Amino acid sequence: MYKIENFSFTYPKDKKIIKDISFEIKKGDFLVITGKSGCGKTTLLRYFKPSLRPKGDIDGVIILDEEIENDDTKIGFVFQNPEDQLVMNTVWHEIAFGLENQAIPLKQMKRRVGEIVNYFNLQNIINNDTQSLSGGEKQLVNLASVMVMNPSVILLDEATAQLDPVNRDEFIRILKQLNDDFDITIILVEHQLEGLLDVANRLILLDHGQKVIDDQIEKAVKKMLTEDVFVAAL
Repeated sequence: MYKIENFSFTYPKDKKIIKDISFEIKKGDFLVITGKSGCGKTTLLRYFKPSLRPKGDIDGVIILDEEIENDDTKIGFVFQNPEDQLVMNTVWHEIAFGLENQAIPLKQMKRRVGEIVNYFNLQNIINNDTQSLSGGEKQLVNLASVMVMNPSVILLDEATAQLDPVNRDEFIRILKQLNDDFDITIILVEHQLEGLLDVANRLILLDHGQKVIDDQIEKAVKKMLTEDVFVAAL
């Protein structure tokens, strides 16, 4: 899906935030990227979606598969704050919003929205005002509005940070279900690793813009402990 080669990034009039990192992301990966605040993980995540790339100076390259390079809608993005993503008044219109922008015929749109509503079990809130929803429901609707676009990749920027433990566990469970059912590539930036180590297959730890660890979950956790860098992921 992605090939990152000697990639570095510097914001205008600022220090280099990502420093010469290289790795690949394969289709179907469930990848967690973690590290301290300011280590460059959110900047890196945004570079995986061309329409969200920040302005700055880059070295190296990020190569995307042709499928997603030519169609930005194939790359879904879920933000940290559920409020930042909601644009419509009702749940139905929120989920349908991306399809409406693509001028999808109404009959086809209703079918696709209905399929997503059933998959996410949103039948009881489909006609509700989005502002009346709980934080967990809002984030679930945001994820549903991404899924209705039939993405190949879903990027999440600390999307569970504002959820309570119960809603966080449910959100992670659904991400794993999407990964299993549809072979969707999940790339998740997170500080809090609880619950993710059981579902992800890979972890990357960044520190001061550099890739410190990149391995399968069990091996990555062992390295974090033995190399005394676990604190960087809290």
